[in-house]
Amino acid sequence: MLVLSTFLGSLLIFSLAGLPIGFAIGLTSMVLMFVLGSPDAMILARRMISGVDVYTLLAIPFFMLAGEFMNRAGLVKDILLFANALIGRVRGGLAYVNVVGSMLFAGISGSAVADAAALGSLEMPMMERSGYDRGFSAAITAASSVIGPIIPPSIPMIILGSIGQISISKLFLGGAIPG
Repeated sequence: MLVLSTFLGSLLIFSLAGLPIGFAIGLTSMVLMFVLGSPDAMILARRMISGVDVYTLLAIPFFMLAGEFMNRAGLVKDILLFANALIGRVRGGLAYVNVVGSMLFAGISGSAVADAAALGSLEMPMMERSGYDRGFSAAITAASSVIGPIIPPSIPMIILGSIGQISISKLFLGGAIPG
């Protein structure tokens, strides 16, 4: 009961003090360590670092950074123009362009959320100008961005491989055919 009350009390105090939630949780865990027994400083440092020394997970922020660079450089618009040149002339072409553009961008960024945010801001107004319903445009954008985690390189595949001790290259190979 002491542990639970200390945890909830210190988390509430730190949260009400206006600290960001990450700092509040970190300080709460330090308070718990001191309440339960004085921790050795070396053990504390080792435990904090052992969670972030997984080199495989370094790919995630770099994918996000690469996606932001591509978005700022205008590559997203180029992807849409390329997809539009491929299949934009068929009936319902912009919906297909949305799907193809999402698949191409997912192969670059590895994230469904980045796909929906980056491409959705361009695709939805383009579809609305062409007479598509706003709800239909949003549904196509949401549905097409969900394929992103299947197409390598994929952030969820990296996390799954890291946690499950599965070969990430085999996961990427397994996602190549369906994606």
